[in-house]
Amino acid sequence: MSAPVVIVGTNSWATIAQADDYFAASYGRSAWSALSLLQKTQLLITACLWIRQQSTLSVPLADTSATVRNAQAEAAWFIYNWFGEYEKRRALISSGVKTFKVLDFAESLGEVTFPAFIADMLSDYAVSTTHQFPRMSRDLEANASNE
Repeated sequence: MSAPVVIVGTNSWATIAQADDYFAASYGRSAWSALSLLQKTQLLITACLWIRQQSTLSVPLADTSATVRNAQAEAAWFIYNWFGEYEKRRALISSGVKTFKVLDFAESLGEVTFPAFIADMLSDYAVSTTHQFPRMSRDLEANASNE
Protein backbone atom coordinates (compact mmCIF):
# COMPACT_ATOMS: atom_id res chain seq x y z
CA MET A 1 0.00 0.00 0.00
CA SER A 2 1.37 3.40 -0.95
CA ALA A 3 1.52 6.37 1.40
CA PRO A 4 -1.42 8.78 1.18
CA VAL A 5 -0.92 12.06 -0.62
CA VAL A 6 -2.74 15.35 -0.03
CA ILE A 7 -4.36 16.41 -3.30
CA VAL A 8 -6.06 19.81 -3.15
CA GLY A 9 -9.47 19.60 -4.80
CA THR A 10 -9.67 15.83 -4.28
CA ASN A 11 -9.05 14.98 -0.62
CA SER A 12 -8.08 18.33 0.88
CA TRP A 13 -8.59 22.05 0.70
CA ALA A 14 -5.14 22.84 2.10
CA THR A 15 -1.63 21.75 1.28
CA ILE A 16 0.75 20.56 3.99
CA ALA A 17 2.73 23.80 3.54
CA GLN A 18 -0.42 25.91 4.07
CA ALA A 19 -1.27 23.98 7.23
CA ASP A 20 2.33 24.37 8.42
CA ASP A 21 2.09 28.13 7.88
CA TYR A 22 -1.26 28.30 9.70
CA PHE A 23 0.06 26.47 12.75
CA ALA A 24 3.36 28.38 12.75
CA ALA A 25 1.33 31.58 13.16
CA SER A 26 -0.97 30.09 15.83
CA TYR A 27 -0.19 30.30 19.53
CA GLY A 28 0.34 26.97 21.31
CA ARG A 29 0.46 24.89 18.15
CA SER A 30 4.18 24.07 17.95
CA ALA A 31 3.43 20.34 18.27
CA TRP A 32 2.23 20.39 14.64
CA SER A 33 5.76 21.04 13.36
CA ALA A 34 7.02 17.91 15.17
CA LEU A 35 4.56 15.64 13.34
CA SER A 36 5.80 13.51 10.48
CA LEU A 37 4.76 14.17 6.90
CA LEU A 38 2.64 11.00 7.03
CA GLN A 39 0.83 12.15 10.19
CA LYS A 40 0.12 15.59 8.73
CA THR A 41 -1.13 14.00 5.51
CA GLN A 42 -3.41 11.60 7.37
CA LEU A 43 -4.74 14.36 9.61
CA LEU A 44 -5.54 16.73 6.74
CA ILE A 45 -7.22 13.99 4.69
CA THR A 46 -9.21 12.79 7.73
CA ALA A 47 -10.24 16.37 8.54
CA CYS A 48 -11.46 16.87 4.98
CA LEU A 49 -13.49 13.65 5.12
CA TRP A 50 -14.92 14.58 8.52
CA ILE A 51 -16.01 18.02 7.34
CA ARG A 52 -17.54 16.57 4.17
CA GLN A 53 -19.51 14.04 6.26
CA GLN A 54 -21.33 16.83 8.11
CA SER A 55 -24.89 16.97 6.78
CA THR A 56 -25.11 20.59 7.91
CA LEU A 57 -22.20 21.73 5.70
CA SER A 58 -21.62 21.76 1.98
CA VAL A 59 -18.07 22.83 1.19
CA PRO A 60 -17.02 22.30 -2.45
CA LEU A 61 -13.64 20.60 -2.79
CA ALA A 62 -12.70 23.25 -5.35
CA ASP A 63 -12.99 25.98 -2.70
CA THR A 64 -9.51 26.89 -1.49
CA SER A 65 -10.35 30.05 0.44
CA ALA A 66 -8.33 30.79 3.56
CA THR A 67 -11.43 30.27 5.70
CA VAL A 68 -11.92 26.72 4.47
CA ARG A 69 -8.21 25.90 4.69
CA ASN A 70 -8.06 27.24 8.25
CA ALA A 71 -11.16 25.29 9.27
CA GLN A 72 -9.61 22.13 7.84
CA ALA A 73 -6.42 22.81 9.80
CA GLU A 74 -8.46 23.30 12.99
CA ALA A 75 -10.32 20.04 12.35
CA ALA A 76 -6.97 18.27 11.84
CA TRP A 77 -5.70 19.74 15.12
CA PHE A 78 -8.89 18.63 16.91
CA ILE A 79 -8.50 15.11 15.52
CA TYR A 80 -4.86 14.98 16.58
CA ASN A 81 -5.54 16.15 20.14
CA TRP A 82 -9.05 15.05 21.08
CA PHE A 83 -10.57 12.62 18.61
CA GLY A 84 -9.92 9.63 20.89
CA GLU A 85 -12.00 11.21 23.65
CA TYR A 86 -14.63 12.28 21.14
CA GLU A 87 -15.01 8.68 19.92
CA LYS A 88 -15.12 7.29 23.49
CA ARG A 89 -18.00 9.62 24.31
CA ARG A 90 -19.83 8.64 21.13
CA ALA A 91 -19.42 4.96 22.05
CA LEU A 92 -20.69 5.53 25.60
CA ILE A 93 -23.72 7.47 24.38
CA SER A 94 -24.57 4.90 21.70
CA SER A 95 -24.44 2.13 24.33
CA GLY A 96 -26.95 4.02 26.48
CA VAL A 97 -24.69 5.63 29.09
CA LYS A 98 -26.13 8.98 30.15
CA THR A 99 -23.96 9.81 33.18
CA PHE A 100 -20.89 8.40 34.84
CA LYS A 101 -18.82 9.06 37.94
CA VAL A 102 -15.20 8.30 38.76
CA LEU A 103 -14.25 9.23 42.32
CA ASP A 104 -15.22 12.92 42.60
CA PHE A 105 -15.56 13.47 38.86
CA ALA A 106 -19.01 13.12 37.30
CA GLU A 107 -20.14 13.84 33.78
CA SER A 108 -23.47 13.87 32.00
CA LEU A 109 -23.29 12.87 28.39
CA GLY A 110 -25.39 14.56 25.76
CA GLU A 111 -25.15 14.42 22.02
CA VAL A 112 -21.60 14.42 20.67
CA THR A 113 -21.53 16.90 17.81
CA PHE A 114 -19.07 18.30 15.33
CA PRO A 115 -16.99 21.01 17.08
CA ALA A 116 -19.00 24.22 17.06
CA PHE A 117 -16.00 26.50 16.58
CA ILE A 118 -15.14 24.72 13.32
CA ALA A 119 -18.77 24.77 12.17
CA ASP A 120 -18.82 28.50 12.94
CA MET A 121 -15.74 29.02 10.76
CA LEU A 122 -17.67 27.33 7.94
CA SER A 123 -21.01 29.07 8.56
CA ASP A 124 -21.05 30.42 4.99
CA TYR A 125 -21.32 26.78 3.83
CA ALA A 126 -24.17 25.80 6.16
CA VAL A 127 -27.16 24.07 4.63
CA SER A 128 -30.64 23.52 6.03
CA THR A 129 -31.36 20.07 7.37
CA THR A 130 -34.92 20.78 8.44
CA HIS A 131 -36.38 19.88 5.03
CA GLN A 132 -38.76 22.81 5.29
CA PHE A 133 -39.35 25.65 2.94
CA PRO A 134 -37.59 28.85 3.97
CA ARG A 135 -39.74 31.68 5.28
CA MET A 136 -40.29 34.40 2.75
CA SER A 137 -41.80 37.81 3.03
CA ARG A 138 -42.65 40.39 0.47
CA ASP A 139 -43.08 44.10 0.78
CA LEU A 140 -46.12 44.78 -1.43
CA GLU A 141 -45.82 48.55 -1.10
CA ALA A 142 -42.23 48.51 -2.40
CA ASN A 143 -43.31 46.34 -5.31
CA ALA A 144 -46.24 48.63 -6.13
CA SER A 145 -44.02 51.70 -6.32
CA ASN A 146 -41.75 49.97 -8.86
CA GLU A 147 -44.55 49.40 -11.34
